Amino acid sequence: MIKFNPLLKILSFAVLLLLFTSPVDASEQGIVVKNIKSTSSTIELSWSSSAPAFQVYDETKLVYQGTSHNFTSKKLSPGTTYTFYIKAMDKDEEYLSESKIQLSTKSTSSNEVDPTAAFNLVTVMTDGVVTLKWDAVSGVSKYYIYKNNQLLKTTTSRTFQDIKFAKDETALYKVSAKKAISAARKKEVAAYLKEQKINPTSSEAKALQYDELSIEKEVLGASTYIQDPSSYSGLSTTRKKQWTLRYTTFLSGHWIKNANSASKYRYFTGDDRGYSTSSSKYRTRADVNVCFCSSGSSAGLSRSVGLTHGYSKKKKFLKKARASEKGMYLTNLSLGKSKIQFTLRHAIGNPLVYAPTIDYSVVGTFYKNGRYKLSGSHDHAPHHEVYLKGYNSSSFKTMHKSASNGLLWLAPPYPDVSWSKSNF
Repeated sequence: MIKFNPLLKILSFAVLLLLFTSPVDASEQGIVVKNIKSTSSTIELSWSSSAPAFQVYDETKLVYQGTSHNFTSKKLSPGTTYTFYIKAMDKDEEYLSESKIQLSTKSTSSNEVDPTAAFNLVTVMTDGVVTLKWDAVSGVSKYYIYKNNQLLKTTTSRTFQDIKFAKDETALYKVSAKKAISAARKKEVAAYLKEQKINPTSSEAKALQYDELSIEKEVLGASTYIQDPSSYSGLSTTRKKQWTLRYTTFLSGHWIKNANSASKYRYFTGDDRGYSTSSSKYRTRADVNVCFCSSGSSAGLSRSVGLTHGYSKKKKFLKKARASEKGMYLTNLSLGKSKIQFTLRHAIGNPLVYAPTIDYSVVGTFYKNGRYKLSGSHDHAPHHEVYLKGYNSSSFKTMHKSASNGLLWLAPPYPDVSWSKSNF
């Protein structure tokens, strides 16, 4: 018979007691962001966590330290993107968990063009989980969620969570939707179709009832989190703080038939190409160069218009001409020490015949710390392609592409495409 030593019983009980009373694992003391509010000058954050203390950082410094589960940042600039980091700390001020949050303050400028602002997108990353939240958009019944251009789900919800985000991953998320146009615009479209004696197919008629909306967010992995808050001072200071935004419109076909059968110009030549960052064949091209230089902040426009060639019914060459560049220009230019913003506007038509102009506008917002946001709208014709390079990148990255629905979609009452892209 084996006899138990009383001392051994006491030691065993002590070990069990230690196991059940030890501090909770860091993963159980994570941060759950509960509420986010913004005005034109404030951002309010609230969260839940069992951690005893917290630190909140903006992108340059510590802005709060204490036990509260709430933080409000005040005296912010309107229409500006801000990023905050909430760090959960243990009683010894050791790091437990972190949440990264990005959102924008409300804009007070009536001149700023941001068709996707209604989304009011908020991006949150906590311990490798990415959460997107957005407001309800009037006229939208469902949303399409993409990751790296792959459709993940169609939903009526206004929240999406990716629990499979890898630590060192860079991912592109997109929320797109079709927004029903107003009753007044439907009447305008119907009147235009009747006036021009256009009989759309059933699928075309359905497409004419909706504007297209999309908002994209490039999310960098958790390796971009603050690792040493005491020495954090924004993104690398060795990077060149300059960008080039390239916006090009082009006709993909070789022969473009004139819808006006009474015109002597029955055909025009297109640009006969697909998407390309550097092709010399296009209808129009605008390059906006942005720089936070030692001499000061700057933004300049370089513009170019391709030749238009007109042909007869038998495709005999008749005439060539080039439209004026004056329809491309920068407006609402704001040059700050840490933020540059502008609106690029475009309204250029066919120089040989009367026809609706190719219309688009895009708001570019660039921050000295490397953040950017682009948002715009355009006709559903011709092809549109937008690229961006800079901040130590020598090649263009795709910001937006849109294929033409046909030149009839240049008509003013026809639905538009609205888009936005930013980084996180």
